[in-house]
Amino acid sequence: MEKPEWPTIVYRVFGVTNFLVVMVGGFFMASFIPSVVSGAVGNSAKDPYFLQFYWPMAAMNVCVLGSLVLGGIYLLKLKNIGVTICNVVFIAEIVYFFGTAVFWMWPFSRAINMSAASATGVGDFGLSPQLIFGYPLIPLVGLNLARWRRGKARRLQASESPSGS
Repeated sequence: MEKPEWPTIVYRVFGVTNFLVVMVGGFFMASFIPSVVSGAVGNSAKDPYFLQFYWPMAAMNVCVLGSLVLGGIYLLKLKNIGVTICNVVFIAEIVYFFGTAVFWMWPFSRAINMSAASATGVGDFGLSPQLIFGYPLIPLVGLNLARWRRGKARRLQASESPSGS
């Protein structure tokens, strides 16, 4: 049996890791959403726009986690489209994290800043576990290096094979 090359291992490791990240993020989201739906957590005098920030953030988390599942499926199948999907998702996550931080610090009213900060604390439960491990950045580098290496190996193999076969 032939030993798999490192790009294959990288694709599969990040494919499986995508599923683990989605499971953890989904668990955290699912554990908090009932509190919001029941009204136990919501708009308050201190955070009057909490729900207006929370629901779009939760929706973004669901979209990102769903896209990670799709990317993970293609990575496990060793398809380059999985790397492309993951690139789009991870870049979108990075932009999203910086974008939400703008609402905390931009000179809006204090009510908007505090509502955004409070909603980020719980609205990003699906994506927050990734930040602990730098997940958006590590796979961006690892998967793109692996894709580059696979492409280089294919080009080398194609140039070594006799023409016409």
